[in-house]
Amino acid sequence: MFFRKKVDKVLNAKKINIDNEQERIELEKNDMAALLIAGFITLLPALLIVLAIILAVFWFFLR
Repeated sequence: MFFRKKVDKVLNAKKINIDNEQERIELEKNDMAALLIAGFITLLPALLIVLAIILAVFWFFLR
């Protein structure tokens, strides 16, 4: 096979990733709250901008 080394490298990398996924990271007491707040701070402005654009388009065509 022409790409035998590349195929072996990819399969080996997948095996390493599977082994790494089994290790769990312990979260501290308020880590989940911090993650949720960070997500809202990150996504809320983008969602508001998209909503404003959609509403502006509807208002412009339905006026």
